[in-house]
Amino acid sequence: MKKNKNIEISALRIFAAVSEAETLTQAAERLGITQSAVSQTIKQLEIQTETQLVDTRSRPVKLTPSGQVLKDYALQIIDDTRRMLVDVRMTAKGGTMPLIWVWSIRFAMWQACSLCASSTPMSPN
Repeated sequence: MKKNKNIEISALRIFAAVSEAETLTQAAERLGITQSAVSQTIKQLEIQTETQLVDTRSRPVKLTPSGQVLKDYALQIIDDTRRMLVDVRMTAKGGTMPLIWVWSIRFAMWQACSLCASSTPMSPN
């Protein structure tokens, strides 16, 4: 797979589902996508972060320490994105968006970019 520097929010949603499921198949079923799409997304994230994120050999699947860090960021980014959409839609209808949310979203995106830039090489395990 090609190494892409940008992590898609959809990939973070898939990763978050995997972190809460016992198997990749279970995560796929919850998301309404194929198990192979989940596997490919996890593999792409591991290429992007240059580290193993999920131990798929164990049942239930387990996150590696790096995977736990990504999960924490992913959940924050997903939540910030959801709030951003609500605020943008509210603003379009004449409402206003709290400035603190703007800074929260910018900070979360900066953290995600920093995570990608400072990743460590993939371990052989």
